[in-house]
Amino acid sequence: MAILGELLNNIRGILKMKNKNPKIIEILDFPHLKFKCKVCGQLWSPTIKSGGRLSRKGWRCPNGCKSEKKKKGGVN
Repeated sequence: MAILGELLNNIRGILKMKNKNPKIIEILDFPHLKFKCKVCGQLWSPTIKSGGRLSRKGWRCPNGCKSEKKKKGGVN
């Protein structure tokens, strides 16, 4: 039963999730969390922490891409 409760908490957290980096990250597959970088096209699936949340690294491109605006301004 404890496993089922944790699974339900993860699902609730995922359903409340919104894109924390919409200028760079596109959510391709919401229930399974597959992301795509809008800068380089990299695809990845972030790790889901307990409670259905993602770490801050989950919202970053694995290649370290930044928005074009930040690159041109010289501040990364």
